[in-house]
Amino acid sequence: MSDTDDRYETFQDFVRVGSITQISDYLARGEIDINKTIWPNSETPLEIAAEKGRDKIVPILLSAGFSPDSGNTDPPLYCAAGEGFLEIVQLLIEAGADVNIRSSDGLTPLMSAAAGGYLDVVRLLVESGAGVQFETEDEETALSCVEMNQHFQRLFEK
Repeated sequence: MSDTDDRYETFQDFVRVGSITQISDYLARGEIDINKTIWPNSETPLEIAAEKGRDKIVPILLSAGFSPDSGNTDPPLYCAAGEGFLEIVQLLIEAGADVNIRSSDGLTPLMSAAAGGYLDVVRLLVESGAGVQFETEDEETALSCVEMNQHFQRLFEK
């Protein structure tokens, strides 16, 4: 692995643990290629921040020029929606994220939020133009994700 790859991997680690000072330092020194990934399936820093709920880091990365749709495995909006991180979903939408972008499995952020039962995120996505009738190859929709989640929850009710 090259020095550049080592720096990028270290930067990803700083994002994972929420080290704002180190992230800001790396960006200020211009040591990070914001459009780079190390391996074909490695996560982008914005994808990591969205998935981990790093609401203080997402705006830093966006202001540094990271694309709001820059996911290598799954788009940041899909990751944040599926974890119920409303503030991050809002930040990504305000930055121009595609509300109907698909994950590697063909799911939309709306489907991800619906499956998780995150109604505030679902509401925001719908108000922002997310398509409620989009289907996966398996003919799943956001509504079927909600229904599946409710049936799953009933299995564990006493």
